[in-house]
Amino acid sequence: MEQQPQVWLTQQQAADRLGVHLRTIERHRAAGRLPTYRAGTSRGLRFRVEDVDALLELDQPNSTAP
Repeated sequence: MEQQPQVWLTQQQAADRLGVHLRTIERHRAAGRLPTYRAGTSRGLRFRVEDVDALLELDQPNSTAP
């Protein structure tokens, strides 16, 4: 089975994908809910799209709840 390449998002792209402000992304990072990776030797932070999507699913209301 062929492994798919990682898809990385910038902080702004992650915020856009979640529909939140950049500060909300920073809060998720600080709380440990959103793993962060450094891009090479630059100071830019990157997020795996899988991690961002997982956070999006956690924030969704449970459809089976009364």
